[in-house]
Order: sequence, then C-alpha cells, then structure tokens
Amino acid sequence: IYLVQHLQLDATYALKLLDKNMWSDATAVKRFKLEAQTVSKLTHPSLITYRDFGVTNDGQPYLVMDYIQGRTLGQKIKETRGLFLPNVLE
Repeated sequence: IYLVQHLQLDATYALKLLDKNMWSDATAVKRFKLEAQTVSKLTHPSLITYRDFGVTNDGQPYLVMDYIQGRTLGQKIKETRGLFLPNVLE
C-alpha cells in the first residue's frame, strides 16, 4: 500500500496494488476485485472508503482508497499485546 497524491484534486489517497507474483493467479485477481466490489458497497464511520478499482497498462490490479493517518491494526495489537473485547466493541 502506497501513499499517493492526486494532482488534479489535490487529495491524498492510499493505493493498494496486487503483488506482481499474484497477477497470473486468476483466483487472487478475482478475490482482489471482489474485495473492491464488496467494500465499495459498505458505508460506516469505522470503514475506509474505496474510491476506485482498475488495472494498470501492465496488467496490475489496484485499489484507491481514502488515506487515514495513524497506526495500523497490527501496530496497535503489538503495542497493547492484543485487543481487549470491551475496547473492540467500543
């Protein structure tokens, strides 16, 4: 996932690329596209918004999503040595 700047909109987004080793795996590409289709239909304050899905000229699938500054879930789990149910539910 890369931090990218849309020059025309002056907006910052996150760009998720399917790993090059997975391009030829039809199942992986289908799963990546299904992720884009599924998440784009969901709206909730705790969910990220997917803005675009496509394939580069080279054939690499990509997703464009809102960029949210902060720690990743993995970082949070590592820092707190796990997630506690009351905090997760909140």
